[in-house]
Amino acid sequence: MFLVGLTTEALVFLISGIEFKTTTTSLKWERVFPQLDPKYRGEIKQFDLSEVQEIYSKNTELLTNSVGEFNDTMRKLNEATGKLVESVDRIGTGLEKIDNATSLYEKELDELREKMSKLNTFYQQVNWVTGNKTEG
Repeated sequence: MFLVGLTTEALVFLISGIEFKTTTTSLKWERVFPQLDPKYRGEIKQFDLSEVQEIYSKNTELLTNSVGEFNDTMRKLNEATGKLVESVDRIGTGLEKIDNATSLYEKELDELREKMSKLNTFYQQVNWVTGNKTEG
């Protein structure tokens, strides 16, 4: 097994050592840097600084407007979040009231059940005393 492993390793290194032909693509740097072109004669494109300054001021104005709109949007989002928090608080208060009313209702219902049971017992005793022994 040791011999097989060494042979395999030798074959892998042998194959990786062989150089295969690869095609290289040359980039046309003359398009980016015209000075690299052999036909270049020293003509340099002149930039009009007033145009550049106009573009810069327009972009700055657009950015300022965008920041203002973003600020307005964030303010509206903050207001909506505040209203949502108030609504959740009101819902929580309402749920507490409902819970209290429900527990009071259950308590009164238990008292009514107890009183009805006592009334039923009293009614049965009255029936027994009067001689009406009907179940009711």
